[in-house]
Amino acid sequence: MISNTSREFLSWFLAQNNNKTSDVFFLSTDKVPKKFSELIWDIFDELEENGVAKNVNKFGMMDKQQCSFFLSPYAIDVVKEWKPENSDTIFARFKDQADTRLRTISPTIIDKLSSVYENMDSENPEDWANAVHSCRRILADLADVLYPPKEESIYINGKKIDVGKDKYINRLIQFIASKEDSDTYKQIVGTDLSSIGNRLDAIYNAVCKGTHTEITKDEALRIIIHTYLLISDIVALID
Repeated sequence: MISNTSREFLSWFLAQNNNKTSDVFFLSTDKVPKKFSELIWDIFDELEENGVAKNVNKFGMMDKQQCSFFLSPYAIDVVKEWKPENSDTIFARFKDQADTRLRTISPTIIDKLSSVYENMDSENPEDWANAVHSCRRILADLADVLYPPKEESIYINGKKIDVGKDKYINRLIQFIASKEDSDTYKQIVGTDLSSIGNRLDAIYNAVCKGTHTEITKDEALRIIIHTYLLISDIVALID
């Protein structure tokens, strides 16, 4: 039996690695979202017992442990079985917490999230693509509320950062930096934001150019889950 925590971890890990399996991976515990870090070895024990991960080898110092492991293609099926609409899942609890805060700062974002779920109930690939595009708009709307765009760039440690209207990921990262003292937390969430933002922008730009970009239902679902978990991390920082 694979727990929902392990399924959620797999969903996150696969999103970071373009759903690649059947390969040897290396993972450093200081790069793992903090919701998994304290349970990471229990997660790997469970995945190994169920044949999802194999040849798990731990090494490194106590404060920065690492591991190598082989990930079975079965991992994809495990994530598919993780249904976010199940009220008993960890995802649902994150969703409820995020929704409570979102209602106070931007009810329109809640409405857009509802339309995302409606699109995912469809069997039409165009609706799945619309759900993914909505994720981009939702993150952009959240950035507008938490860190409104500025015409002039800002400078952090001598580095120029564009925080204009289209740079919603940069703006969300700056909001996180202004609220969270932990460098590790900022790095992890910032990296996750950049990863999902780049994927969303690539899909959006391809559509704008008239390029055909096929999005499977599984990929759309993973993007939606990942986006919602990021939103949960971000809104948790709101005073």
